[in-house]
Amino acid sequence: NLHHVCRIGSAAEGNEEDGRRCADYIVELFVKLSQDEIFRVRKACAESIVEMSRAVPDSTYRYNGLGPVMMKLLGDTSRLVRQSALQHLGPLISTIEISSTSADATDKIAKEENSDTSCLKNLPPISSSPFPSELITDLVSHYVAMSSDETGDVAIDADLRLHCAFSFPAVFLTVGKNGWGLLRECYINLSRDEITAVRRCMACSVHEVARILGPVLVESELLGIFEGMVHDSVEAVRIGAVRNLNKFLAILPRKIRVRYIPLLREIFVESSPMNWRLRDHVARQLPEITRLFDVGAVASDLAPLAFSLLDDAVSEVRASAF
Repeated sequence: NLHHVCRIGSAAEGNEEDGRRCADYIVELFVKLSQDEIFRVRKACAESIVEMSRAVPDSTYRYNGLGPVMMKLLGDTSRLVRQSALQHLGPLISTIEISSTSADATDKIAKEENSDTSCLKNLPPISSSPFPSELITDLVSHYVAMSSDETGDVAIDADLRLHCAFSFPAVFLTVGKNGWGLLRECYINLSRDEITAVRRCMACSVHEVARILGPVLVESELLGIFEGMVHDSVEAVRIGAVRNLNKFLAILPRKIRVRYIPLLREIFVESSPMNWRLRDHVARQLPEITRLFDVGAVASDLAPLAFSLLDDAVSEVRASAF
């Protein structure tokens, strides 16, 4: 409950100095607990570090206290502590504000690691806050490793990759598109993971990743991955990609967007009468999708699709199409 005490103390009305003094004391206590000889105490620190990061007044506490604590927990002698730290690493990164200096440094590292990111060189810095590049780079490196490292326990590896996939949009939003080169391989690994839950998680958030990347990079970096999700062998993954299809299409340049009209017809034709949920998601989004195309495309392609959905064999689909 230290994070609750820290939040209450930091919010002390009319006395910022007292609030910071309280935060100083609580963070110092948290650091000591994270070094306790009992591994369960250290594990509890790993489990609560995200809430602590959200409770502290500013990034200074994250740099001087919580960031180094997480780095030590990631290298802890106890496997359970390390595992817990990895599970909470993505959410912790999402609480961090990166400085423009850090963004530039991250961009430089990304270019060195991936020559395909040369198109990122003219992108602006993502924010202005006093968070140093070294710490965020180290944390992101541990996060990226989760998508491919093996602990020797298949169940633990699958669980860590699922945590990694779940927090990917938040981590990417924090790092910004300047750091796409650092996260690109991680994203590809997770999108092609053998575990259905991991692929489904990535498919459900593909529109958020596209929004952060922007139209130019989506065209070169994300279209192939998205098409793989839509044609995945597991229906749950396909539904994850299609359920926000209108938001994904809205990000694409118009000339690329037109290429996805046949995809809508494929969803209708290839799904069996019993697997109606894909058609239902298309029917729900059709009004928004029609606004993304010109009158000619709506009349020749989308209108016939709408009439087919209105005549669908499943009542839920017909109701969504009305």
